[in-house]
Amino acid sequence: DGEITASLFQLSNALQARVAMPGALQSESLRRLEKAILFFLQSFRKVHIGESSMPCSKVYPRLQELTGLEDHMAVLNFIVSKVVSNLKVWRSYQPIVCETLNLFCDLSSGYSSGRFLLKLPSIRYMLENHSGPDFPFLEEQLNTRYRSKFYKTMANLLFMETVAESAFERFMLPLQQVCLQLEA
Repeated sequence: DGEITASLFQLSNALQARVAMPGALQSESLRRLEKAILFFLQSFRKVHIGESSMPCSKVYPRLQELTGLEDHMAVLNFIVSKVVSNLKVWRSYQPIVCETLNLFCDLSSGYSSGRFLLKLPSIRYMLENHSGPDFPFLEEQLNTRYRSKFYKTMANLLFMETVAESAFERFMLPLQQVCLQLEA
């Protein structure tokens, strides 16, 4: 499992570099490859990121040898980075947006995995910066039905731990700004 996962992580990095090239997002083969990577990450999540399997999984030492990802937190950070990247790059392609949000939602729904996610600086950043400029898929007209799933996941993470009032206010600030723009 470790070798396959390491290969997939390397492929994912190569794909990310490829989609940055002009016209790459129109390639059906790249779309299929991206969906296959998401399928693999979802399967990896089910087996190696869960309530009892995460810290003691035997895949992490091999991953460290092959990729340098030290532990389950580094792997979670890689997956979250993939989620954020997909929501920015593939914002106009609904099947990838949908699968990406499903992965993100499933990651946040487990108690242990959700608590581990909250320790990541990228998740903390997302909780405070979840508006259109940071997540352009939210501004796509065709993605309106995916907004609720995104905000459900964000709220799930926000309320997973005892939330101070200031954390809730910081979470609501981007939404308040949208309301003020609509009011004007």
